[in-house]
Amino acid sequence: MMGRHLATIATIGRYTALESMRNRLLWIVGLTTLALVLAASFAGEMAITEAAQIQSGLLGAALRLLMVVVMAVYVVHAQVREIHDKGVELLLALPIPRSSYLLGKLLGFGLSAAMLAVMATLAVALHTTPEAALFWGLSLFFELLLVVGISLLCLMTFNQAPPALTIVLLFYLLCRMITAIRMVGEGPLMPTRYEYIVFSREAIHMIAALLPDLSRFTQSSWLIHGDVGWGDVGFVVGQSLIYLTLLVSAALYDLYRREF
Repeated sequence: MMGRHLATIATIGRYTALESMRNRLLWIVGLTTLALVLAASFAGEMAITEAAQIQSGLLGAALRLLMVVVMAVYVVHAQVREIHDKGVELLLALPIPRSSYLLGKLLGFGLSAAMLAVMATLAVALHTTPEAALFWGLSLFFELLLVVGISLLCLMTFNQAPPALTIVLLFYLLCRMITAIRMVGEGPLMPTRYEYIVFSREAIHMIAALLPDLSRFTQSSWLIHGDVGWGDVGFVVGQSLIYLTLLVSAALYDLYRREF
């Protein structure tokens, strides 16, 4: 029984990953990555000092944003198209558990995320040390997995691309900015004699405790200074596994209660 379950997950994952190749996703991302590498090289040539650091920092930030947006858009539109084409109904009409379908999709999109992360890692390796590029790429992969998880969860709630994609991007931006927002609220210039400010500060602390701290993921400073180690990667992996488990569990709950 378990072997059949795993075989179903592997089959769905394989065809999901193959779809990204048929859609020329890798070609488009590859050409865009090449353009960003050339742009970063040009920016480095314009710099008077620390050209390598400028190149790696700009390229890392641009590639991180590119891969996250591409992954979110691809997952949302691929799943919405499958829902509208009745592909989900056809698959779930077969004698397979709904969990196999969702985990297969997660596996397939995870393979696509791995290919994007490898592509970005090879690009940043041109301007930084191999160790820093490897750690940065590994962190990017887990960051993309979280994007896949929240995208699948939103698609179990919304059947339309615009609201699902909006929620995914807003969630990602909030996770990226929540630490900075909390630091601003704790700054010395923030008055504390007003009750609404104290309440807002506590609310921000609660939200920050519930969200993954994406500000510590895939940092450009790792590429610039090389100040990254296994402790940083361990934090990324730990948070990713915890929140990915929560996202997939919520998506499974929503999938099982839906009627197709």
